[in-house]
Amino acid sequence: MKRCAFVVRVSDPRQGDEPGKSPDSQKAQLERYIELYNYNIKDTPDVEPLAFFDEYRLIGVSGDKSFEDKEFRRLRADIQKGNVQVVMATCLDRFGRSVAKFLEFFEYLQSSKVDLVVTQYQIDTSTAPGKLIITILMALAEMQRHLLAMKITGTRREKLDLGLRTGGSIPLGYDRHPDKIGLLIINEEEAVIVRLVFRLFKEHFNFSKVARLVNEMGFRNKVNISSKGVRTGGEPFKDRSIRYILSNWTYCGWMEHHKINKDVDPSKVPKGCEYRRFPPKKTEEHPVIIPKEELVEVERLMNSITKRKDSDIVPIYPYLLSGLVVCQFCKKPMETDKGKDTNYYSCTNPDCPGRKLIPKKFPRMKRNSIAASVLEGSVRELIRRILVDDPKRVTEITREANKYVNGDLVDKGKEKGVLRSKKDDLEALRDGVLIGLKEHKGDKSLFRGLNERLKSATTEISEIEKSIHDIEEREKRQKDQLLTDGAVRVALEALVSTPDAFPPHQQKELYSLFFKQVLVGLDEITVELFLEALQYYTKNCGPKGPQFDSSAVWYARRESNPKPSGP
Repeated sequence: MKRCAFVVRVSDPRQGDEPGKSPDSQKAQLERYIELYNYNIKDTPDVEPLAFFDEYRLIGVSGDKSFEDKEFRRLRADIQKGNVQVVMATCLDRFGRSVAKFLEFFEYLQSSKVDLVVTQYQIDTSTAPGKLIITILMALAEMQRHLLAMKITGTRREKLDLGLRTGGSIPLGYDRHPDKIGLLIINEEEAVIVRLVFRLFKEHFNFSKVARLVNEMGFRNKVNISSKGVRTGGEPFKDRSIRYILSNWTYCGWMEHHKINKDVDPSKVPKGCEYRRFPPKKTEEHPVIIPKEELVEVERLMNSITKRKDSDIVPIYPYLLSGLVVCQFCKKPMETDKGKDTNYYSCTNPDCPGRKLIPKKFPRMKRNSIAASVLEGSVRELIRRILVDDPKRVTEITREANKYVNGDLVDKGKEKGVLRSKKDDLEALRDGVLIGLKEHKGDKSLFRGLNERLKSATTEISEIEKSIHDIEEREKRQKDQLLTDGAVRVALEALVSTPDAFPPHQQKELYSLFFKQVLVGLDEITVELFLEALQYYTKNCGPKGPQFDSSAVWYARRESNPKPSGP
């Protein structure tokens, strides 16, 4: 005997009175189907009869959410236990209106060797035609749902264009119009609270303070009672409710559409769902509590407060060496890591050899991890002690940094030598041609050929002279770029003193210019300098220190959010 599970669903509890659609009516239809089925197979011993096992009722559940309901989860649990061999429903849309979700559920039934029976269509899932019919019918059900959604959206837009509300809770200060659906009337007792909120905000410019003052006066949020009789509201005011009141254009008589997308970029929301506000066609039907000019002024003040930095907000640590710190054990980049009170650079590689070596020296540590402020301070001190305070190393850095320029100057000198040698040969040729022209004035043909050769040699000599002049100009500019020990010292001193000289994003840019990487080991850190960056730094800063033009554009690395602690 096959045990049957009845799936009964109504999307609205009010459907309980409709003939043939109430939960009890659906159950009765399924029971009659079992009786008729068992009667027809009583003379067929090879076919198992059907028997009722349990009923799974989804009351007030929409078709697109049915498969996530707790009753469907209970049904799946019974199928896994082997208690159900047949799932039954009166109609296909009793399962839901999503083709993708239904097909997933249908595949689950097939893999569990559970049959599906839909009494209205006489579907037999043991055959290929039955499976095809199910897919087609579910696609039609989903199309019907989309058409219904489009119709509802169109109706809402028509109501908005007429200046009628399309749903949602009634804002504080208004009540529903007793005669005209979709219109509001002013609740004078609540309107006093709305005007008070606007006045207090213009005095104090603080959401929390306004909420506290209004609550101390004994006022509370609006109480709303839904069509189902559910009571909401009546609570003390909070920052969020004060913001909502101050930004609600209903108070000046305007309509708002898709308010949930008010602060979202229009290009990032579906077409037709962009936030918009507009005055209604019949302004006399929309009573005003706050004048439009006052609401615009308050909105401007709110925007200025939102942009202003709050002193209570803890800033994100800049991680000045982000992207440069490397674990010396595994040579993998170390990630930024925020602890409870400290910011770290940590190696999150689970296969790092340091995970076995570090606990031997530091029992409480499980990975290579160092406080960000400690590492950054150590790097600055290392630069100061080893480089800035050692004249020999400064000279060495200067020589190394000038190596490329000096090598290029040598190449340019060789190029000039080749051009000058070629010029000398062309000048000797030119002088010989001039002598030939004097000697063969009578021979017109020869004279014409010598004259053409003279013009060619003169033009080539002119081009060579121009090339030599360009090389000399480039040499002069490159010689001006050669660093001196004093300029290198100023650059390095500025680098190690950047906490007082530059904002964090410029500090990160400077470190990325100077450092190839910072290796963090068990007992030491190793800094590898990118010496060519000194050329860039001194060219922009000059030898007088880190005085950047305030209008300079910095292409600093993008801030990365601190990642949670590794394994």
